[in-house]
Amino acid sequence: MGIGYAGAYSIPRVDLGEAFQEYMFSLEQFIGMRLFTTMDVNRKEAQFAKITRENQLRNENLRRSAGSAYSRGTFEGEDDNYRCEEYGFESPLDDSERALYANDFDAEDEATKLAFWKLMIAYEIRVSAIMEGADFTVANGRRTDVAIAWTAPQADIIQDVLGAVETVRARVGMKPDTFWCASSSVRDLIVNQGIRDSIVHTQRPTVAEVLGALASLFDVRQIVIGGQVQNTALEGQAAVIADVWGARLWAGVCITAPAGSGLRSPCVGRTIYWRDDSPSDVTVEEYREEQVRSTIYRARHNVDEKLMDTSYAQLLDIAG
Repeated sequence: MGIGYAGAYSIPRVDLGEAFQEYMFSLEQFIGMRLFTTMDVNRKEAQFAKITRENQLRNENLRRSAGSAYSRGTFEGEDDNYRCEEYGFESPLDDSERALYANDFDAEDEATKLAFWKLMIAYEIRVSAIMEGADFTVANGRRTDVAIAWTAPQADIIQDVLGAVETVRARVGMKPDTFWCASSSVRDLIVNQGIRDSIVHTQRPTVAEVLGALASLFDVRQIVIGGQVQNTALEGQAAVIADVWGARLWAGVCITAPAGSGLRSPCVGRTIYWRDDSPSDVTVEEYREEQVRSTIYRARHNVDEKLMDTSYAQLLDIAG
């Protein structure tokens, strides 16, 4: 059930929200929600029990004799919790600026787009910080340092990725379904000799052909390329544009949760939405500020980017 707006100052703009929902999924550079798939909850924060890989993989004696009871066991979960936080950005549209557009929707679309981009870039940064963060180290077995940097054409990228896939499979009994890297690493994949040699149907494979072949070469279901950039400079300083996802530093494989699955689904992470306050992935609202003759357009969501279990992923340090 969505939040009630009766008597509220802000007005929900479902039309703009739906337009940007479609727009968001067309932007392939945003990969956070493809790694941390979304899940809806009706409480802002709560505790939950997640299944442990020890319980899931434990070998049980399932043989049953005539007249005897079946083997049974209780769900042994590990206590965990989530806490959704609200994030949002507002973009004013002055009445004089509105007059410059052909129609109202074009003006509203441009004003909302700025708020949308701010919201989604911040979300992408939070997910990348988790996936490339201190929870994945060589010491805990969640990170592998490659022998030869992927910038070198002779690097054995295929074996590096297959080794990471096997590491996860041996640890949890499931193969990763996703390989991810930064867009700046795509060139390294394309010029890599081992990958090019594996695509034998053409002498000069195109970028599309190489990327299309990677899923089968890496033994995963999907390849996701993080292409979003950010300005890391402080306000007032010259712009410093950098990749959100570690440029030529990190890549990885992981197990993602199927769409619509619950919190017990084995995966590396989830994007948890408090839907009573966030009816859609990006909720768009507007309100009026007469003192500045402007309509304010707000994009927001109430979410928690939850790291579920590092066992279901393997980070690759590709700098060598």
